[in-house]
Amino acid sequence: MKALLLSLAVSHSFLTLWAKDSSTDRTKVEFFEKLYDTKIEGVKLLEEYSDPDQFYSAIAKQVGIPEVVHKAVEEKYGWKNDDENFLILMIKGGGDNDAWGVMVTKVPSALNALNGNVEDAKS
Repeated sequence: MKALLLSLAVSHSFLTLWAKDSSTDRTKVEFFEKLYDTKIEGVKLLEEYSDPDQFYSAIAKQVGIPEVVHKAVEEKYGWKNDDENFLILMIKGGGDNDAWGVMVTKVPSALNALNGNVEDAKS
């Protein structure tokens, strides 16, 4: 009986320590540092961002997610940043999901020349 109680106490202590370990918490920078084996700098605490996606986007940039996405869309669709088009990425991540969600938009470079003047686009 004493062995069972000791075993339960040790198990509970281990689980409590594991649950508090920031390297297993997806809302902490340390989790991503351990996952990607890299040092992440300049990212604030999740609570300091007005939108959680800003936190995850800042991390994604530092671990190279945009580069992976650019390579993938170029290989699959032939899309790339060039004189004709540029790519806009919107990155989502976090929570319990193991994957990064990325939306890629291909935009004609000519839109840059409009400087926000929609009337120029109509002509």
